[in-house]
Formats: sequence, C-alpha cells, structure tokens
Amino acid sequence: ASLKSLFNRLSLLVEDGYRKLNRQGRPVEMTTNRLHAAILASVQIAWQFRKHYPEERDDLYSRIGLPATAADVAGLSEALQFAVLAYEEDTDVLGTALDEVDFDLVQHRTADKPGHVGHFIATNPSRKLMIIGLKGTSSFGEVLTDCCGRIVTYDLTKYSPDYVDTDETMAVEVHPHDCIASSSTIHDTAVEVSREETISIHDGRSTMRCHEGVLIGAKRLADHVQPFVEGALTRGYTVLACGHSLGGGAA
Repeated sequence: ASLKSLFNRLSLLVEDGYRKLNRQGRPVEMTTNRLHAAILASVQIAWQFRKHYPEERDDLYSRIGLPATAADVAGLSEALQFAVLAYEEDTDVLGTALDEVDFDLVQHRTADKPGHVGHFIATNPSRKLMIIGLKGTSSFGEVLTDCCGRIVTYDLTKYSPDYVDTDETMAVEVHPHDCIASSSTIHDTAVEVSREETISIHDGRSTMRCHEGVLIGAKRLADHVQPFVEGALTRGYTVLACGHSLGGGAA
C-alpha cells in the first residue's frame, strides 16, 4: 500500500475512535501530539510483529481485504459459546448446558477472591477434546484483579529447556472427588509434571511484559489445570482454552 493509503486508513481509524468516545459521553480532543503518538505506536507494533512473526505477518497482509472464509472462522462460534458458559455460577445448570452439546463437566470453580480466574473443565471423549472455559469480569473481586494493571516482566527462561532447578519435577495429585463427571473423564490419578516440558520459546525472547493482575490469575490457574491438561495430552486429546475479558487474557 502507498504511504497516502496508509495515512488515509489511520485517519479513518482516528475518526472512528473519536466518534465512539463521543457516543460514550467522553469528548476527546485529538491533538497533533496525540495523533503522532498513535501513529508511532502503530509503527512500532507493526515492526515488532514483522520481526518476531514474519511468516504470520506476511500471511495476514496477503489476506487483508479478502472476504472471510469458513476456514477462517472455524471453531470460533463454539469457542464463543464456551466462553459465555464460563460465566454460569450454578454447577448444575452448567453441567446440563454442556451435556446438551455432548461435553462432560470435569470441574467447575468460581472466583471468590481477587487474583483468581473462575473456570470450568469439560471433555468430549468421542472428539478427544478438552475445553477450559475461563470466566470474564463480572464480580467485584474480578474488578480488583483488573485494577492491578501494573505492567510486570515475566521471565520465560524458568520454563525453557536450558533452565536448571534443583527441584526438576513436581508431583501433583488429583483426587477422584475433585472431578464432577463420570469415570469416563480425563483424570483421576497422580501425574508427574516435568518443568522442562512446560513451554517452548521459539523466537529467542527471554521475557515478556504482562498485566500484573491477569498474570497472577493465569499462573494460579495454570498450576491448577496443569494435571488435567497433562492427563488429556497423554491420551491424545486436543486442549482448547477460551474466555472473554479477564478470561481471554488468562487464556
């Protein structure tokens, strides 16, 4: 695209944002400095995307402006359905809703205090699919989690193959009473999880910047669901984590 075309698109985005803010009763003056800052931020994000994910970036740019295909949106409707179901606080109601779409409820936990993410785990044995539905913000405790908005640095090297720790493995036991569904569900035994297998860093970065509240909730969530995920993967299942708002960030 030409430089003129690029700036025309940026101008349309600015105008659209201005209209939306005005509709919400918050008039905003778009000064020259603010416009320049927005353009520079957009250029920086585009450069970082090109540097770290060149193939994905080229594929995305090649499809800009083309109509969406069925493959582009495959699974989005179902993922959205599970993200919405994650807001359900009644376990019986949730279990019934999942049963209607051929999923067994394995576990359901609500977030009763800040720093935690409500979620459910469900499986479909015939499709070999595990769903982790993550709840978004709807309670005061979750609002407090959102308000912990400080940007913190998270060290990824602790989970790389080169990281050495004296405690190389951790045993996590999941008792049968933790599972709500029948014995056909995924996990009812102890699992040993190797730290060296938890994450793969493919672009050379050793740290990432995170929203502090979301990071705290995501780490607690990961510690809890990891035995279920490990059990599912060893049985050839695909694991899908989906959520909205706070749940989307944690996913």
